[in-house]
Amino acid sequence: MAALTPVRPRALMIAPAVPGEIGNGLAMRLGLFLEAFARVAEVDLAVLPVAGAANEPTALLGRLGITPTMLPCDSPDTHFALLSRLDDPQARLQAFLRYGRPRLASWVSTPVIERLRSLAATRRYDFVHIGRTYLASAAYPWLASDAVLSLDLDEDDYQASLSIARLRRRRGNLQAADWSQADAVAFDRLLGEVTPRFDRLWISSSIDRQSVQARHPKANPIVVPNAVAETQACPRRDDGATLIFVASFGYVPNVDAALWFVRTVWPGLRVRIPQLKLLLVGRDPPASVIDLRRCPGVTVTGSVPDLGPLYARASLALVPLRAGGGTRIKLLEALAHGVPVVATRIGAAGIPIAQTGSGWIADDPQQFALACLSALQHACERRRRGARGRALVRREYLRSEVLDRLAGLAAAVSPQCARTKATRIARCPRPRRATNKRAGRRSPTCPTVW
Repeated sequence: MAALTPVRPRALMIAPAVPGEIGNGLAMRLGLFLEAFARVAEVDLAVLPVAGAANEPTALLGRLGITPTMLPCDSPDTHFALLSRLDDPQARLQAFLRYGRPRLASWVSTPVIERLRSLAATRRYDFVHIGRTYLASAAYPWLASDAVLSLDLDEDDYQASLSIARLRRRRGNLQAADWSQADAVAFDRLLGEVTPRFDRLWISSSIDRQSVQARHPKANPIVVPNAVAETQACPRRDDGATLIFVASFGYVPNVDAALWFVRTVWPGLRVRIPQLKLLLVGRDPPASVIDLRRCPGVTVTGSVPDLGPLYARASLALVPLRAGGGTRIKLLEALAHGVPVVATRIGAAGIPIAQTGSGWIADDPQQFALACLSALQHACERRRRGARGRALVRREYLRSEVLDRLAGLAAAVSPQCARTKATRIARCPRPRRATNKRAGRRSPTCPTVW
C-alpha cells in the first residue's frame, strides 16, 4: 500500500492590520497568530485595514515569505452610511442602536465581502482565521464550506467599550459616552450571534474569558496570552529619576492615562523630586498630549525605532489606564526589560503584577503618587521587582513559548498530512450539516449581517 504524501493544509488569515513582531499591541498579537499558523499550514493573509491606515509589509512577513492581499475598506456599509448622515444627534444614535452592529464592523461592507468571495473562489482553504470580533462577518464566504473557522476575540470588547463609556462620561463627553455604550451593546450582541458559527474561539486572558462566559455560557474561548520576545540582559542605567509611559496614542484610554497622570500625579512628584523626568513615548500623540511638553520635566518623543535604550534608563514604567480591555503588551515589554511598573488595576488587568511582586498597583492620584515615591526612594526594591517581572515574562509570556503552544493548538484543529475529510471532522467534531447549511451556521440574508 502506497504511503500517503504529506500535504500541508491551506489557511487564510483575515486581519484588521498588518501583523508584526513589534509595534502596537494589535499588530503584535496578529503576528503571533500568523506565525503559529505558518508553522502548520500554507498561509495566505488578507488585510482589511479597519484598525487604521494600511501599513507596509513588516519584517515578520518577509521572514515568513508571506505577501499580504490588501482589501481596501473604502466606505462603511450602506445602512451605517445612511444613519451617519442624520442631522439630529439623538436620531442618529437611536438609528445606530437599531442597526445593532459595532461601528468598526460597518467597514466589512458588501463590496468587501464580494472581494473575499472572489478570494474564496480562487483557492480552497482548510482553515480560516478572523483576527478580531468586529471582522466576524468576513467569514461569510466560508460559512457553508468545510473549512475550520477560527476567531480571536483578543479581549472582551463589551467590557472594554463599557469602560470607555464610563471614562467619557466622567470627562463630561456625554454624547461620545452614549455611542461607546451603544457600541458595547452591539459588541455583545455580535458575540452572541457568532459564537456558534466558529469552530474555535481565542482570547487573551482568563479574566476576559470568564467575563465572556458569564454572559455567553456556550462560548468556550481558549486563552492565548499576549506575549513579547525575550530581551538580551543589558546593564540598567537607572538614575532613580526617569519615568516612562509607552503607548499608542491613537487609543482613547492611552490619551486619558497620559493626561490624568500629568495633571493629577506629576505636579506633586516634581515637588518632592525636582530632577524627575517623564518620557511619553508612542505614535500618534494628539495635540492634547503634545501640549504636555509644557509641563516641567515632561518629554513627548512620539514613535521611536528602538525602545531598548529608553527602558535601560527607566526607573519605572507607568501604566495609569482608567479604561480599556485585554492585557497590555507594553507592560509586558517593560517587565521583559527588567523595569518594574506602577499601574492601575485596569492597566495591569490579566497580568499578576501584585501577586508576583513585579510592581505596584494604585488607582487614585494620591495612591499612585505614593507608589511612585516609594519605588523611587528604594533602588534595591526596584531591582528586586524588576527581576521578578522579568522572571514572570520568561515563565508565562515569552513569545517563543506561547508561539509553540499556539502552533500546537492550531495543528489540533487544522487538517494535516493528507488527513481525510472524515478523519478531520472526527478530530474536530462539529454539528451535522443540514441541506446546503451547517447546523448552527445560518447563511445570513445580508452578507454583512449575521
